[in-house]
Formats: sequence, structure tokens, C-alpha cells
Amino acid sequence: MIIVPDDPGPAGPDDVFKATVGKVFDGDGFLASVWHPYRQAWVERVPFRFTFIDAPEMEQPFGQEAKDFLVGLIAGKELRLDPIGKESTGYMPVDPYKRILCMAFLTERMDVVAVQIVPEAAAHPR
Repeated sequence: MIIVPDDPGPAGPDDVFKATVGKVFDGDGFLASVWHPYRQAWVERVPFRFTFIDAPEMEQPFGQEAKDFLVGLIAGKELRLDPIGKESTGYMPVDPYKRILCMAFLTERMDVVAVQIVPEAAAHPR
């Protein structure tokens, strides 16, 4: 079962997720365990999708290569995930598959993951 963390309301300047990546679906989507500050506990299997990245689907050419690249980059690592759009709508931004739309930062280096994916041609910017 996949769950999305409770929406705590309007976003503040520090409204980001601390997450550990679990399963990578493809070149732009993954499941992560997310620290929920109000529950003071980890929420398992929360689905995310990178904003501004359009990687090939698994059945498309280079889909497996895009997934393999992302697995090597983020699998098992801790990320800081910034939801995109909550500050303007007041709601958690999700795609039609109920994945939270976000930008991601590797916590050990603080590099935007999307910046590294696009130059490697594993995905296209949106």
C-alpha cells in the first residue's frame, strides 16, 4: 500500500522532506521513507516524481538506462525533497499517479539531482 503523508497545511520556508530513497521506478520516479515531523516518525513508501524532468518510460527506448542511472545516483541515499507548488496552492503537489512533485537535493553534497541527470542525457528537461 502506498500512502502520502498528511498535509500539514500551508508551506513555510522550511517545508521540505528529509527522505531515504527506497525503490526507483524509472528515470524520474521513486519511493522513499520520509521523516514526518508532526508524528516524529518515518512514513514508509511515499511516492515522488522529479519536477522539470521527463525521463523515458520503461517500455520506451533508453528507459532502462535512465532508471539504472537514477538507481546509481540516489538508491539508498538520503535526500532533501522540496515539493513544488505548495506555496502557491496550499496543497501537496501531486501528479495523476498521486506522486508528490518535487526537486531533490543529495544531502551529502547538496547538488540538485536534476542538474546531474540532464547533462548525462538520461532525461529531458520539461
